[in-house]
Amino acid sequence: MSGHGTPELILVPRPRVREAFDWDDPTIYRWAVHWERDASRSAAWLQMVTETLALAIAPGAAMLLLLWLVKLVWTAGSFWVAVVLGVLALGDYLGSLVVLLRGRASSTWRARAINRPVLASMALACLAWAIAVPGSPIGAGFAGGKPDIPAGQWALYFWEHARATLFLDLPRLLGGRLTSVSPVTPGAVAAALGFRILFGLGVVEMAAAGWRRLGPRTAFHATVRGAWVWCEPISTLDGELRREGRLVAPPDRQEPVRAIELVRKLHHLAR
Repeated sequence: MSGHGTPELILVPRPRVREAFDWDDPTIYRWAVHWERDASRSAAWLQMVTETLALAIAPGAAMLLLLWLVKLVWTAGSFWVAVVLGVLALGDYLGSLVVLLRGRASSTWRARAINRPVLASMALACLAWAIAVPGSPIGAGFAGGKPDIPAGQWALYFWEHARATLFLDLPRLLGGRLTSVSPVTPGAVAAALGFRILFGLGVVEMAAAGWRRLGPRTAFHATVRGAWVWCEPISTLDGELRREGRLVAPPDRQEPVRAIELVRKLHHLAR
């Protein structure tokens, strides 16, 4: 990495990235972000927790509100809307995980990768609705002591799974169950397991998002467009974005060689 003159400094709101730098510059730079935080550490933690909970809960709550509005018009249709939206959100979530493993992707997929807590929250809300909405073929696989399980019992059932995930099933072992609702068919068991997995992934994403928000200084490498994408989920926070240098290839860089050709060329030396 080589220097790029005097470091360039701008305030974080992401529109400024496009205004201050050459949008079409293909060069990969090193960027440093410094967040403005309250002097009190406890206030910073409270701010982080509030922001993280809002990021995780608000998308799911909005999705449930949308599905409830659909239910007012067409109860059976709300199930299929939940299935379609849940599959789309889950597909984007899994795709963003692949992006994380690959480390290289388009700006669109990098933005989705940063928004994983939102996608997990939306997928979880859709799954819960698809299970609990009246007439659901998935919900029909649950037994609850009554022909139709009321909404309050479903809420207790989902909370029971949530606290079991958070506290490693200790509340159930020590205090018993909150509701008699339980899965009795393979499809219902798979749905209950899926709820736990999605909730657990959501907790992990919340913790990761909270850590990103609490860290006082973060450095990353990206083009100008990549820096704009990186600032997407934190555009409401106050801070500074500094461009510190650019990545350059060494002058004596060798031409790339296919791996299979290297193996064939040096195979005799491994004997």
